[in-house]
Amino acid sequence: MGKELMWVCGLLPQKEQKRLVEICKEANLEVGLPEVVFKFPLHISMKKSFYVMDFESVKNEIVSYIQKNGPLACYANSIIKYKGMIWLPIKLTNEINDWHKGLDVLLNKEFDVPIDGFDADFKPHISLFTKGSQKQINKMYKKLVPKISENQLTIRKFVVGSSKHGDNYFEV
Repeated sequence: MGKELMWVCGLLPQKEQKRLVEICKEANLEVGLPEVVFKFPLHISMKKSFYVMDFESVKNEIVSYIQKNGPLACYANSIIKYKGMIWLPIKLTNEINDWHKGLDVLLNKEFDVPIDGFDADFKPHISLFTKGSQKQINKMYKKLVPKISENQLTIRKFVVGSSKHGDNYFEV
C-alpha cells in the first residue's frame, strides 16, 4: 500500500452537463481546442487532489461526510477566462464554503491531509476548456459568453476517486 492521489467532486445534474457539453462542442467546431474536460462528467472540485496512504478509510469518512451534509445549492455565474482556461465560476455561498471547510478540517484532523493554497483560497468552478493557445481561448470565450448564463444548480451526487481506481470512481 503506497500513496494514492484522491479527489472529491460534486457532479452537475445530468441535464445541465449535457446542455453545457453540447454548447461547448458546437462552439469548438470552429475553434479546435482540446476537449479534455469532456472525458469526465462535468464537476466542481470540492477540494484539491490530495495524497493518502489508506484509500478505503479516507473514502469511508468522506462518504459519511457527504451523506451527513446532503445536496448543495449552487449558483453558476457567467463564464470567465482564468489563467489560460475557461471556467464557469460557482458563487461561493456560505453553504458551499462551510461544506468545503468542513471537509478540509475533517481530512486534516483525521488523516493529516494538509490544507493547500487552493483550499485556503477556494474558488469553486467548472472547467470547460483547460488547454489551447491564448488566441483560441479568447475566441472560444467570445463564442460562449452569449450562450452560457447564470444558472441555479443543485449538486445531488458527489464523486470520490483516486489514481489507482482510475475511471472506477465512487458516486455518493
